[in-house]
Amino acid sequence: MSKAEWVQCPNGCGEKLYYREVTAHCQTSCQERLEPCSSGCGAMVRFRERNKHKMVYCGCRIVSCK
Repeated sequence: MSKAEWVQCPNGCGEKLYYREVTAHCQTSCQERLEPCSSGCGAMVRFRERNKHKMVYCGCRIVSCK
């Protein structure tokens, strides 16, 4: 594969990139990349869903007692 060819993002975000840009895109700007939860629950979360995870699903979220 030539380094000048266009490819789709392997994470499925829909971006069309030059082959040489894929690694940087997947590590820094792809909204579909997986990252560990920043609250420390151990879950791998899609970047675009990180706030919802932290507020709704995260086992380490802060909750109010009733």
